[in-house]
Amino acid sequence: MRPVTPCNHKAIDARLMRLVEASIQKIEANPSLCRRLVQNVARWPNPRLRSQWQRRLQQPWPQLRAQLLADSDEGAALRQDAPLAGILSPVERARIMREFSMTRAQLEHIVRAAGGVTNEQAILVLGSQAILGTFPSPPSPLDVSREADVCPWKAPEKADLISGAIGEISQFDSTFGYYAHGLPPESCPLPSGWETRLVIFQNQNTERMGTGSLGLYTRGGTVFTAATTDWAHGLTGDDPVVERITRNILDRLSQ
Repeated sequence: MRPVTPCNHKAIDARLMRLVEASIQKIEANPSLCRRLVQNVARWPNPRLRSQWQRRLQQPWPQLRAQLLADSDEGAALRQDAPLAGILSPVERARIMREFSMTRAQLEHIVRAAGGVTNEQAILVLGSQAILGTFPSPPSPLDVSREADVCPWKAPEKADLISGAIGEISQFDSTFGYYAHGLPPESCPLPSGWETRLVIFQNQNTERMGTGSLGLYTRGGTVFTAATTDWAHGLTGDDPVVERITRNILDRLSQ
């Protein structure tokens, strides 16, 4: 078995770059598509981001084009926010995403994110991408999907939380180019006795190390303990579970 390589920012930006390049080609072939950019930005609820992009869209096209294609940290950040939704058709987008088939590391990322969203440790992987659990490098076209059907094993009622937070057209999907679909086991035609045939995969890429360490004691006062270093990593990594726990503690201690 080959070593598992974690998802990295270079791989993510390579996908975004291909999508942006294809979108720019369509816009230059049909300049009327620029109206779609304006419409997309107008619908954004974040006033700060909306204002920033409204100013960018007033720039000459060659200048905006250069910014979007810049091989720099600023260019990468701009590509993540670019209002290019709807420029590429689903078929065109799928053709590009097929160049970046889902990997075992990306499935592990989805499992880790699903655990963070639901606060559940055991996540079932259903559907075609389950093959990556046993075969990290399956032959094409068995790995062409950019979606993984997953479900919290002990709490299937939380499946909708996964679709809402890291599902299709979510910020997770826009950023990484793949997503999860929360699906309860009864939605899949599983064979009798499937529970006894599960294959468990777990490593450092599927775990949210340290961010769940919490002790809360009350005896004339409140003492809160946490794995300090990893807790900070959880906060900077936008882990919704860590953020919620931290907010609960701050609210409790401020009373």
